[in-house]
Amino acid sequence: MTTLVLSFRRIFVYCLLLPIAAVANSKSPKIPKSSKKKKSQKSNGSDFTAFWYKPHYQCNGRKGSTPQNAANFINEQLHLTTPSGRPNKVAADFVGVSEWGSPDNILIGNPDEYGTIGGVCGYGTKDYLTPVALFYKKETWEITKSYPASSKCNLVPVPPWTGPQFGADVCFDKVKPSGDNCCSCVYSEEEYTQGNDMGNNLGQRPWVGGIFQQKNNNEKKVCVIAGEVPHPLMNMTIDNIDGKIETSNPLPYTIKPYLCTLLNTKDCVPNLSKSSILYGTDVLVSGVTEFCGNDTPIVFMADTNVGMGYVTTGSLFNNKPLNSLTDVSSLSPYTCCNTTATSGTTNYASDRISVSGKDLTIDKLQGGAVTPQGELPGDMTYQCHCSEEHAPLRAHISFKN
Repeated sequence: MTTLVLSFRRIFVYCLLLPIAAVANSKSPKIPKSSKKKKSQKSNGSDFTAFWYKPHYQCNGRKGSTPQNAANFINEQLHLTTPSGRPNKVAADFVGVSEWGSPDNILIGNPDEYGTIGGVCGYGTKDYLTPVALFYKKETWEITKSYPASSKCNLVPVPPWTGPQFGADVCFDKVKPSGDNCCSCVYSEEEYTQGNDMGNNLGQRPWVGGIFQQKNNNEKKVCVIAGEVPHPLMNMTIDNIDGKIETSNPLPYTIKPYLCTLLNTKDCVPNLSKSSILYGTDVLVSGVTEFCGNDTPIVFMADTNVGMGYVTTGSLFNNKPLNSLTDVSSLSPYTCCNTTATSGTTNYASDRISVSGKDLTIDKLQGGAVTPQGELPGDMTYQCHCSEEHAPLRAHISFKN
């Protein structure tokens, strides 16, 4: 009888993490001191805010979910004034929203004050598509370039998934936009196929981007990216008692989601181009590199599906410009995910707002829990109360020069 022996160190460390997460649900301050940085020098209104939220596709009005509440929360970030006519302090410059399905025709957006870039990923299936939308404040920012490039994509993608922009038949075999379609996935066709062969479907993971310049200072430019990536995969070599490597088809290792960003990121299965430790990101990395270039500062808002907060966003990538991304501190907050059966948990530091460290700094980050299963800030909690909902984030960002 053959006994399979995994690395004792990995199992031991992983087991240690579980009780740590279980006892971490203590009364924590809304924002840890370590997540606040000293304000950089400001001039000519160079500061701006970015907001990220993934309500998840299960925010559909079923099983007690409250999509109208989630929509109200999103739209609150998209109005410059309050209903009473006062300036709205939470109105963000950039708002990224992933997996909004517009249940019961509940809409998000404010076209009078905010422009929109929308995209969907539907590669490999005609059953559903995953949408993402990036909003920008038109009063402050002028858009100079978008991804997808077509003006037909300047709207919030919502079902039914028909037509030349977001049709399931249109996006079924496309990972990149062309013409007037808005089909945009983070992975390549080869990665999707190989993922299936390894028994790990990558899902439908979209991304969009825009390059903007400030209207009162056209030298201040940013490239804003919004999207989500597949779950990280772990390369686990299994030895039997005789020292022989047990192999699995088609590759000589088994694949387990999540674990590599809980233990050792060196064990993560990289994408096919080796530009990231996150498998299934070939198109995202090459696309952002080509779209943003190396000179325009980046604001990166995404569900990275990373496990622990000490795994930095920049360390997920091997090439410029994404490997220069900087977080608010060495420990990112925990945002994922709401589990309605257990009244909500925040076990993973999945959602990130990160910036190019050379040119931008995050002065303050709001949202997320300080520790796994920790308490969320009162005004940045789960809004839809659906399974797998992610907690929102808001970043206050400044130009360094």
